Amino acid sequence: MTEKELLEEQLKQLNNISLEELCDWRTETLPIISEIFGETTSQHKQFINIGWYSMHGYTNKDLNEFKKCLEGMIKCLDLRKSPKPSKGTHNSNVIINNNPSFNQSQSQNQNQSLSIEDIIKDEIPPARMREIQEIANSNEPKESKLNKIGEILQKTGIEIVSSTLAKVITCSMGIF
Repeated sequence: MTEKELLEEQLKQLNNISLEELCDWRTETLPIISEIFGETTSQHKQFINIGWYSMHGYTNKDLNEFKKCLEGMIKCLDLRKSPKPSKGTHNSNVIINNNPSFNQSQSQNQNQSLSIEDIIKDEIPPARMREIQEIANSNEPKESKLNKIGEILQKTGIEIVSSTLAKVITCSMGIF
């Protein structure tokens, strides 16, 4: 089942439950959203804040907010899948291919490569990506490149790097 299908299934369930069942539905849905989007994303934060201040249980307003939130997340997944315009002629695959810890074959599926490339572009700030690209294109030894890129990633922040790595790993496993 794809991420989109999972969210569509949760939306379908949401359309058929009562307010009393909403808490159980939320408890079931939250890990799915955490897995798909990550716990530090706006999608996750928006979802967990629905009905947060309610002392009297969920209301119809909360139910509608959950629906709108899921519908937006489904659209967000559609945007991820749509082709992105080319931003230039540079080859950002060099970052992946020059990193021996990825252990990827040269005959890697092009779609998977593009997905990993898109993940990295989406998650790592553009200024850091330019630094990484410059290092990857330099004539330095691989070990030196890896150390310098590691330093840049440390500056980027553990949350961003761990989220990016998690998405790259799940993509390479065919999950993402």
